[in-house]
Amino acid sequence: MPAKEMRKGGRSRIGQVVLAFLIGLVVLTLLLLPLHRAEISLDATVRSMQFRTERTGVILPTIAAKWVIVQGHSRVHVPPIDGQTKVVSTVPVVRIESKAPDAKGGLLIDFPSIPPGARVELIAYPDDRSYELILCGVEEPTRLLANGPVRFFADSDRLLAAKHPMTILIVPQSTDAPRNGTMYHGVCGDQLPLRFRFVPASGRDIELPGNLVIRDLRLFSLMRGPDGTLQPRSSILSGTLRIRSIKADPRPLHRNEFLILEESHGEIRGLRMQPATINFDFEGSTGGISVGAPPGSVSLMPRLLEWWMSRNLILLAWSAGLSALGLVFGLYKWFRKPA
Repeated sequence: MPAKEMRKGGRSRIGQVVLAFLIGLVVLTLLLLPLHRAEISLDATVRSMQFRTERTGVILPTIAAKWVIVQGHSRVHVPPIDGQTKVVSTVPVVRIESKAPDAKGGLLIDFPSIPPGARVELIAYPDDRSYELILCGVEEPTRLLANGPVRFFADSDRLLAAKHPMTILIVPQSTDAPRNGTMYHGVCGDQLPLRFRFVPASGRDIELPGNLVIRDLRLFSLMRGPDGTLQPRSSILSGTLRIRSIKADPRPLHRNEFLILEESHGEIRGLRMQPATINFDFEGSTGGISVGAPPGSVSLMPRLLEWWMSRNLILLAWSAGLSALGLVFGLYKWFRKPA
């Protein structure tokens, strides 16, 4: 065989080896590389939930309450009643109870609007069937509307029995207020959270008035253990996770199971605060899905091959056909040796 043809055959075989290596690398990538983001649907019943808001707005509608405990404010303004002077309380914990015969409209909580990016936590307490709403970065006052007599517990015990409806103003801490070196731990980080713990006047569920655009959904909280260290605790009671980016069966969520969603973004399309629990529906995307407490968590993020196999049948057929033609052509060149 002439030397020129031998060199040509050698280059051909090198090209075929490179082609086979590239095909193998593509297949290996599809098998091992996870998706950058996955579309999910989540229906869960939890004890608590945390998230960040994407838009300015109110988290909960106006709620009629039997009582409410407020913490994290700077002061409370009570209007003058029957010629008395106005009361301004700076006590850090204030409790207000409705004493109206029909408590359904005796005390109304008109929750404040919060800015985009503010973190929120909702908690349901089974012992007294109360709820707690924790807000970070609040700038506007909260209005408590009393349509009947209420008892005001602060630096003293007062019965407020106005002849006309009155408005009690809860003024939040200034976001620019100095912290005097004090660091707060929890959902608000180094900010002082504004907390409302309350019992609804009626036994009916409280529902979100509309869709709520959120990010960074978290279904666990940090609890201080016996040794003083912060430890994660799952808030999940039950639920179902659907990974919509691939064709897979829904995955049930078990009680106290850890579910970690990284860089999640989407909408809460339904939220019901039921006695002792919170039920919500979330649809959106996430940059990572894992179950189990770290460091032993297991990733549920789908691989590129799973995503590719779940695509539209027409697109899949064209992709598979082109891949098959490329493979056949490569094999034909491999077995076709120069004369």
